[in-house]
Amino acid sequence: MCYFIVYQNIQLGARVIEKHLTLDNNLPGPDHEASLEPKEFLDMVRSIRIIERALGNGKKKPTPVEIKNKKMVRKGVYAKRYIPKGKLLSLDDMICKRPEAHCLANNIWNMINIPAKKNFNQNDPIL
Repeated sequence: MCYFIVYQNIQLGARVIEKHLTLDNNLPGPDHEASLEPKEFLDMVRSIRIIERALGNGKKKPTPVEIKNKKMVRKGVYAKRYIPKGKLLSLDDMICKRPEAHCLANNIWNMINIPAKKNFNQNDPIL
């Protein structure tokens, strides 16, 4: 039996589902044929619980593995070539690459036209 509509409603935030239960779909009456037998009802409830767990609590936070790998997957700002002390930094002087350096890659735009505080060799992290 397809429970697509029920599952779709759960994914959209439904908290109450009405579904009729019968002991036998072959019993006389208008509702028995469209109702769920106990095993089907149990399967539906278990599937709903799986969907609820998959949806989570709505709070997004990094997993322990993501926290552990954060420095390796984030990019930092590095010297693309030798940069003498006092030179105004330009995009041509800097490159963003892994691993995370002292300055995160998203700060590169704030570093343009800032004088270099020291000499940087090629591939040195820019502070």
